[in-house]
Amino acid sequence: MNDIPPIKAAASPVGMRPPAKPDETGGEEARQARTTASAPADRVDISEMGQLLSTLDVGSDIRIDKVMEIREAIANGTYITEAKINYTVSRLMEELKATEGI
Repeated sequence: MNDIPPIKAAASPVGMRPPAKPDETGGEEARQARTTASAPADRVDISEMGQLLSTLDVGSDIRIDKVMEIREAIANGTYITEAKINYTVSRLMEELKATEGI
């Protein structure tokens, strides 16, 4: 009544290959690791100015253009003027007089 024969494992089925042996150098994973290790790594260098700017809060009241202008003037030696020195000295004197009354 049963026309279907039982399934048996064949010793060597046609078209089947034996499992591939891993490469003597460690297989595909090792090859990929060697390729990755020998490839140059990406690198990013951020300037000191870039680092300082990245610390600023986006909603900050600091005017970057004004800061850059003042830094440039300091670097050029044109920031300190006689008028600024006189103003600073007068403010300092006012503060000293105010603290003497304590």
